[in-house]
Formats: sequence, structure tokens, C-alpha cells
Amino acid sequence: MKTTERLKITLFAVLILFSAASVAQTPADANTYFESGQYQAAMEAYQNLLKKKPKEALYNFRYAYSAYMLKNVSAAVEFFKKSADKFPEASYYLGEMFFDNYAFEEAAAAYSAYLIKPVLNDTLTPKVEKKLKQAELGARLLKRVEDVKIIDSMVVDKNDFLKKIELPAEAGTLVQRQLLTGNGKVDNINYTTQRRDRSIFSELNNGQTDLFTADKLLDKWAEKMPMNDLNTDANENYPFLMLDGATLYFAADGEASLGGYDIFITRLNTSDNSFLKPENIGMPFNSPYNDYMMIVDELHRVGWFASDRFQPEGKVAVYQFITNSEKKIVRSVNQDSLISAAQIRKLSKTTEKFNQATENVVTQKETSAGKIFINDTTFYHDASQFKSNIARNHYFQLQKMIEDMKATQQELENLRSAFIDTKDENQKNETGKKIRSLESRIRTLKPEIKKLSIEMRNEEIKSFP
Repeated sequence: MKTTERLKITLFAVLILFSAASVAQTPADANTYFESGQYQAAMEAYQNLLKKKPKEALYNFRYAYSAYMLKNVSAAVEFFKKSADKFPEASYYLGEMFFDNYAFEEAAAAYSAYLIKPVLNDTLTPKVEKKLKQAELGARLLKRVEDVKIIDSMVVDKNDFLKKIELPAEAGTLVQRQLLTGNGKVDNINYTTQRRDRSIFSELNNGQTDLFTADKLLDKWAEKMPMNDLNTDANENYPFLMLDGATLYFAADGEASLGGYDIFITRLNTSDNSFLKPENIGMPFNSPYNDYMMIVDELHRVGWFASDRFQPEGKVAVYQFITNSEKKIVRSVNQDSLISAAQIRKLSKTTEKFNQATENVVTQKETSAGKIFINDTTFYHDASQFKSNIARNHYFQLQKMIEDMKATQQELENLRSAFIDTKDENQKNETGKKIRSLESRIRTLKPEIKKLSIEMRNEEIKSFP
């Protein structure tokens, strides 16, 4: 045999031995990878071991945990299920994955399975008991997801997300600052009414954030007062007061929260000047993650909220939506459809519908539900209630402009439908010219309506004692 042939044979044998050595890893090798946090290598090692012992609980559990750490959910679920009988922790991790993916009933079942199995030196039970309550809450909320048209979203830095929200002056002002604590920075949010006579804000109080309020008396702010009917042992933050001066949104991370922070709503009880028990506003606004703030522009029927769901560290998604005059529930027997709506995986893709909606809200809110809004605490039911003649004349002029806007919008909608249906090119061109003219008219009317609305309010406020 020639030397070259011997060399080829030798090299081939070495390669076979090397390959076999790389595949045929021992339990000790797999354990070393696992215990040192080399989860990709651990997965590969335990996968090879499972080919020989597919029912070995330890191999199944550690393979699943490695997949869990690598966010390979499908593999983790499959192998945690195989190891749950001998490793109760597998049920806990199953619950976590189900919970994060809105499979709340499955999460509750997994958490319950963990709690019925005795575990030596157990430290997880208190956490699992809390998560079980949250999963049960999630299952209830998922059945009542509000049908909301999300029209836009943007991912921004959490420490200055309020800068991305264009809140009109009539709705008041919001200021976001950062407070330094031993555990890092927390948001300090200050809401002040349009008249600048009342402020609701968050502050650190004994290591947590609580809500406070202060009123302006003449030209000085009174001493701040803690909102003890809302503050708890948890954190309360991110306040926003509606124009009625009674409806308050805020976020808290207490027992009634699904994730970290959830958004809550409460209303002022005028009989004793206290706030009612806060209610979780549900999905899609809240999630298994942190949901921070609800802001509503009542004048234009547009709202915003911020959430860190599915976002990297330090980022939040700010969602813009069109508010519903009445709560509408997503009606579906399909679990995936409900989850998709709750997670806000899809935004409205129809620009025309968005434009139409934003045009409509300008004209609708001035007399919404028969109300004429003057400021955050005052509204009228009809023109006879105006004290200022100038404001009353502004109101009548405003109604004419609103009717003009509505008629223009209707004509524009009809022309857009005609444009789509028309095949004659000459007619298409003529219709297109009319559409552009009406769109220009609407763009002119919108700021005029807004300006006149502000002037009406300011004139009426001047007449207040």
C-alpha cells in the first residue's frame, strides 16, 4: 500500500473518531454545560442522551430548561410536560410560558399542578400562588377584550415617552421627570388641569411611588395631600384626569394587576370627595407586562397608552387609538383571535379610515352626548346656559362649521366611492380634482374649528366669578 493511501485511510479514521467523540457526549459533559449556563451546548448534549434514554426525567427537564432559557418555547413546553411528574418546577415554567403568551387557562392549570405537589425546601410557592391569581384574572379579562381601533404605534425610550404624545392644551399638561432611587430611576408624572388650578402627581413615599394632589388657591399652591383612598402598599403612578374633573386613570402594580403595572380607572364620589374603588380597565390596554399610562383627548376622541409588552429593556410602545363612545367587546369563539386582539399584534392599515376617523372626531365632540364642554369641570347642555354673549355667538358659528364639515365629509366619501367605481378616465380625473378640493377644504376647516372652540371656551371662562 502506498504511503499516500495509508495517510488518507488514517485521516479518515481520525475524522470518524473525532465525529463520534463530538456526538457521543457523556452525562457529565451535559451537566457541565448546563451548570455553567452554556444552554445551547447543553441542549445538544441532552438531545443526544435522550436518543438512548427518551424517558429519563432529568434529561427531559434539563433539555426543556435549556430551551426555556434560549426562548425556544415549543421545545421547552414539550419536554417540560415529559418531566413534570418528577420535577414539579417544570409545571411552574410551563405556567410562565403559557402566561406570557396569553394562554391563561393553561397557565392556571400549570400553576395549580405545581401547588399540589410537595417540594422540599420550597421557595416558589408564594410566587406561584400570586401568579395563579393573575392567571385566573387574565382568563377572565381575555373573555372581555375591548374592540379598539389601534391606529398607530411607536417604540420610544421609556424615560421620555410623554414627549411623543401631542396632548391639546384643553386636556391639561403632563410633565415626566426621573427620580433616582436605590433601585434605579422611576418616573415622576405630574398632571395639571387646563385652568392650572389642580395638580395630581406621583412622588416617592417610603420607598414606593404614591399619588398626591394639590389645589391652587389664588396665586399659590396649597400643601400637597396624599390620595390615601387610592394609595396602597404597591406603587401608584402615571395619573391622568379627564375633563369632567372626576374620572381618573392611573397605573399600579398591586394585587389587582395582571402583570407589573396595569392601568386602572376610578371616579370621584362627590358626596364625600373621595375616589371609588379603582377598576382594572382590561385588555388590550393591560397585559402580562407593564402598562403605564392612559391619556385621552376627549375633544378629538383619540387616546394613547404606553406598554413595554414585547419590547427590549428601557423601551416602550406608545399606542394611539380611537376612543369608543361605548365599550365594545371583541366577539369571537376563537381563542387565537382573542389573543391577537389582546396582544395588539395588528394595527389598522387603512390610512383613509384613519383620516376619516380623525376628521370625524373634530366635529363630533363639541356636543357629545348633548354636552358643550367649557373646561375640566364645567359643561353645558344647551346654548342658553352661556353667560358670555361672545361665547354664545362663537358656539352658534361653531355649529355651522361642524355641519359644514359633516356635509363635506359625506360628499368626500361619496366621491371616493365613485372614483373607485368609475372606469372612464376623463370622469376619473374630474372626480379626482373634486376629491382634492374637498380634502383641502377639510384641512382648512379642522384648525378653524379647533381655534374657534378654544376661543369659545376662553370667552366663557372670562365670565366666571
